[in-house]
Amino acid sequence: MFICLPVLLGCQTTVKPDGDLTPRVCPRCNNAAVQSAKTRTWFTLFFIPVVPLKSKRIWTCPICQWTMAVGQG
Repeated sequence: MFICLPVLLGCQTTVKPDGDLTPRVCPRCNNAAVQSAKTRTWFTLFFIPVVPLKSKRIWTCPICQWTMAVGQG
């Protein structure tokens, strides 16, 4: 007897504020809201993060959603 069970696989990226929380001026919206953050991409199984695949540090503005990798620019 053959039973077909769906397996849900995917990737999920999380963003968490990290390190220095001193606000900086955003080049897009000119608000003092840019923060240092860390992104981490996870392999997920049934929507549960299982294995971290990659991580990087970014600058992000929560007001206008601007992001840039640390070290660029």
